[in-house]
Amino acid sequence: MPDAIVEKTCARCQQTFPWTAEYFHRDRHTRSGFAYACKQCACAMSCASARRMRQQHADRYRAHRRARYKVRKAIILAQQHQKYWENLEASRAKARRQTQKRRTQHGAELQAYQQAYKEQHREQLLEKRRQRYASNPAKVQADNERRRARKHAVPVNDLTAQQWQEIQAAFQYRCAYCGKRPRGRLTKDHITPYIHQGPNTLWNVVPACQSCNSKKNTRAPLAPVQPLLLTIAEAR
Repeated sequence: MPDAIVEKTCARCQQTFPWTAEYFHRDRHTRSGFAYACKQCACAMSCASARRMRQQHADRYRAHRRARYKVRKAIILAQQHQKYWENLEASRAKARRQTQKRRTQHGAELQAYQQAYKEQHREQLLEKRRQRYASNPAKVQADNERRRARKHAVPVNDLTAQQWQEIQAAFQYRCAYCGKRPRGRLTKDHITPYIHQGPNTLWNVVPACQSCNSKKNTRAPLAPVQPLLLTIAEAR
C-alpha cells in the first residue's frame, strides 16, 4: 500500500477508517492487501449469508446436528451441565423466560397436550413416582417443599434434603417444641410461615412433630427455638 494512502472508505457503510489490519481484513487478491469492506460490514455479510444458507438447507442442517448429537451425546450433555451450573442464575432466568413465552403463545395447546398425556400414561407415571420416592424419599420431600415455596413466591428457597437431614440430627431427631421423638417422621416447621413470606431456608426451619406443627399452624412459635445456622451441606 502506498505511504500516501492512510485512510479508506468502506465500500458498504461509507465510513472512513485507517487502512490497517485493525479495521480491514487482509485480502491477498487486492493490490493493497486489504479488503474493500470494513470488518464490521464483512462480519454482517457473513452472518447474513450463513442465515440464508440455514434457511435454504434447514433439513440438511437439522440432520447434521442430530447426527453430531448422537455421536457426541455424553460430551455435549456434560458441557451443557457444566455451563448450567457455572451460570446458574442466568440459566434459571432464561428457562423461566422460555417457559413463560411458551405458555403465552401455546398455553391452551400445552395444557391440553399435558392433560391427554397424563390420562394416557397414568399408570406409568404413578409407577415412576413410586420408584423415585422409594429410592430417595428425602429428596422427593425436599423437591415438593420447594415447589410449595415457589407457589407462595417466598424470597429465599434453597433448603436441600442434605441440610434437612443435618437439621434433624442436630435436634437429635426430636421435636423442637415438645422435645419428643415422634413415631412417624418429623415435619418441617417454618418459624416464619409462607403466608407471612417466610423463606424456605436453613435458618427458618426446625423439626417438629405433626401435632406441634398443626398447633402452631401460621402463628408464632410455640416455644423459643434456635434454628441451625450452619451446615456442612451447601444450599441449593
